[in-house]
Amino acid sequence: MIYKLTSIKVAILKVANDLGMSDTEIPVDDFINWIADALAHIGSYYQYTSKETVLTVENFKAELPCDFYKMQRMLYNNSYLLNNENIVSRDSRDMNANKYSNRDYNITHNVITTSFETGDINIQYLAIPVDCDGLPLIPDDVSFMDALFWRCVYQLSIRGFQFNQPQFRDVMFTKKMWNIYCGQARANANMPDLDMCERLKNNYTRFIRKDEYKNSFASLGLKEQMTLSGKNYFRNI
Repeated sequence: MIYKLTSIKVAILKVANDLGMSDTEIPVDDFINWIADALAHIGSYYQYTSKETVLTVENFKAELPCDFYKMQRMLYNNSYLLNNENIVSRDSRDMNANKYSNRDYNITHNVITTSFETGDINIQYLAIPVDCDGLPLIPDDVSFMDALFWRCVYQLSIRGFQFNQPQFRDVMFTKKMWNIYCGQARANANMPDLDMCERLKNNYTRFIRKDEYKNSFASLGLKEQMTLSGKNYFRNI
């Protein structure tokens, strides 16, 4: 689990200090791009933040927020919309002939296409957290710091940077180290804490299956009550 985020500048400073770079040698812009790419490769759910916003649909289309990463759910008039990728036409002139219902939508590049022409939609999505300068925030975790270090070393070795350590000039070695620490960071981020373990256990031992999607998964991880012959029973977990 990830609980804290920190500035990308902390990771850049760590890489520069560990490699013994002087101020004039630090390619700050390149480090920012490489670290952002590394975070996308790691791709843990918990390194993103959940956000909610309202978008206005005009002519069957609405533009995604600039910090959008992945859709969680979408509502229109308090009803969930369904992602029918191959049904909702990208051509608004033929929209009514290419939909199952008024609850269809799809996402193509930066645009949401809906089956209704106008209206407001509420979207809940995963976003890339950024600081006040618009730079991505990174998990404050040692595994992530090590992974980002090796990503930057790997990219520098591709450029032929003259490291003090000869082994760092070997692209295959630095790529191998990046792959190892990338996997370690992802695993460390996804490892459940005690509270999450309890929720997972409760889900596994549930009596009743429900359509949790319509309830925004609000009751996941909670104990359930079951009535048999007028008596209430609880799962003893």
